[in-house]
Amino acid sequence: FSRGPHFCLGAPLALLEATVMLSLLLRHFNWELVNGRDSLEDVNQHLTVFPRDRMPIRLVSRTESIA
Repeated sequence: FSRGPHFCLGAPLALLEATVMLSLLLRHFNWELVNGRDSLEDVNQHLTVFPRDRMPIRLVSRTESIA
């Protein structure tokens, strides 16, 4: 979002929206790796962690009610 005199005024709202969206995805879906992968062994570790190649996932809706 940059810093300095031209800092993005919408940055706090965008970060809040991303947090809400991620929490909803985690709450309402099970996440599964596809294409035969069963772990995240090949990852690059920098400031953030990300896979060395694509990481296809499948979101499966949870059937049970969450209170």
